[in-house]
Amino acid sequence: MERLIAEITEESEGYQWGEIDTANEFQPLGQEQAIAMSLSVLEDYQKSKMGISGDRVKAWADNL
Repeated sequence: MERLIAEITEESEGYQWGEIDTANEFQPLGQEQAIAMSLSVLEDYQKSKMGISGDRVKAWADNL
């Protein structure tokens, strides 16, 4: 994980890390916290094979 964080740090200067909450509001997170959450979600997906459909993601992105 440390290597991943180091690689991302080099590539992501100026980015703001965060998540979209249930009210569709951006909530800032620390970089390490965002990476840990992303890894957790990926592991959950790999186990359950359940996720958000591309159509829902597109609809969300179109509303930004």
